[in-house]
Amino acid sequence: MEIKQLLLMAAMASIAVLGNSCSEAGNDSPVQANKTPVQTQSLEKHDSHNHGNQGQEKTSNPTGHSHDKHDHKPLEVSADQPIPTVDLIVHKDAVIGWNLEVQVSNFQFAPENVNQESKTNEGHAHLYINGEKIARLYSSWHHLDSLESGENEVKVTLNANGHEDLFYQGNEIADTEIIQVPVGE
Repeated sequence: MEIKQLLLMAAMASIAVLGNSCSEAGNDSPVQANKTPVQTQSLEKHDSHNHGNQGQEKTSNPTGHSHDKHDHKPLEVSADQPIPTVDLIVHKDAVIGWNLEVQVSNFQFAPENVNQESKTNEGHAHLYINGEKIARLYSSWHHLDSLESGENEVKVTLNANGHEDLFYQGNEIADTEIIQVPVGE
């Protein structure tokens, strides 16, 4: 196994522990912010609305445990409610990897209410790398030790307590960044 894969697996194992074991780990649209990208050698901004993540998730991830215990059905936020937003900001770590900052508005991380009644203004986030869900996020910061060489799509979605993907006017409430990793890094 490559060292990057081993580092990723170690990171995913720690995510699983932090993520409550195997429970899972410009436009001014309220759904997805369009901001000036942070310019580094390995980071490129990519805004994307992905409507294809509904239904069953992939059955495993680099940690080897399954995330297909439930569907992530859409939960539409009505126009008469405050619209949650999410903004993913990637910071290159000074030592190794990347620090992900998940800024939210009209939404509160509520790990104490996971698997409880769903509300459109509280819950958690799901972290996807290259289309594969790797963790459940209960706070606004997360560290990635390593990624594969080349282009990596890093995406966060906002999810209700019952794991439903939050949507507004048919658009998933999510944000995506592209991280370019040079060969050999």
